[in-house]
Amino acid sequence: MRIRPMTKADFDYLLGTVDDWWGWPTAGKLHPVYLYQFGDTAFAAEEDGQVIGFVVGFVSQTDPTEAYAHLVGTRPQSRRRGVARALYRQFFATVVCKGCRRVKAIMLPINRTSLAFHRHMDFRPVEQGTIDIDGVKAVKDYSGPGEHRLVLVKDLRDGRRRAGSDPGASLARSNPM
Repeated sequence: MRIRPMTKADFDYLLGTVDDWWGWPTAGKLHPVYLYQFGDTAFAAEEDGQVIGFVVGFVSQTDPTEAYAHLVGTRPQSRRRGVARALYRQFFATVVCKGCRRVKAIMLPINRTSLAFHRHMDFRPVEQGTIDIDGVKAVKDYSGPGEHRLVLVKDLRDGRRRAGSDPGASLARSNPM
């Protein structure tokens, strides 16, 4: 597996397949702005010439110490092999070099698989303004009236990192470029 910057060909491929990866409409959230304006924080995981995962995000313009991971996805056949973890490592290392101290991720409360993965990567839910949705703390009306979201934050300076979630981990271990 190789982690590398996302290309236009990767982007076009993902637009045609990401809905199948997620199991619900998601391609509309994969906007070209992540390739053209935030390309230095957009990465693809490739294996045998095939894209098997991706992450897109950016450094916040209102708080340059915070990055936002907009979408991270792995092809279903490649899950549980460390693909998303390797993509996040690259994203974390990149945004740390840009001065970020934390990363935010936002998701639907029904996406329990993503929540479990993010918790494993040491993301923690925000506490303020939350409501309980089936045992999960979601921020009430985060995306508009009745549109509650899980808002998770990872401290990139946290000394309690797990082995697989170190934001400064060298890609050389997982990505011989």
